[in-house]
Amino acid sequence: MFGLPERLAQLGSWVSMWSPNVRVVTKHSFDASGAERLRLLGIEVVHDEVIGLVHQDDRLVAVSTESGAEIPCDAAWIATRLKPTSDLAASLCDVDDAGFVKVDEHGRTSRPGVFAIGNATNPIAHLAHAAAAGTEVGPWVTMHLL
Repeated sequence: MFGLPERLAQLGSWVSMWSPNVRVVTKHSFDASGAERLRLLGIEVVHDEVIGLVHQDDRLVAVSTESGAEIPCDAAWIATRLKPTSDLAASLCDVDDAGFVKVDEHGRTSRPGVFAIGNATNPIAHLAHAAAAGTEVGPWVTMHLL
């Protein structure tokens, strides 16, 4: 696992629910809370920088690092910045610093008649979250239309 330092401890913790063999590869230091979280979960931190992926027979077998090491693995997670895939929301209503729609508890945006749910408002929402938000916001949309 490698990528944005500010997301690595959280993502490492999350991935550790699926595998007991998680390593974080980064040159960056963690704050006390992030370092303690990784330590308690038994997640090794390798102080290096990933520069490539090593494949064999079309399968990932390692990541290569700046120091010349190859760290064996069969999966790689990259902690990236969460951002919307389009600027549509920003063209319609107010968005936060990351570009996601600002809504009230009923899914209403800053523009009358425009409602938002799911990944438009929450970058880590899954389909089930979006469906649940739709059932909560739907009646407010209906009332607006009536």
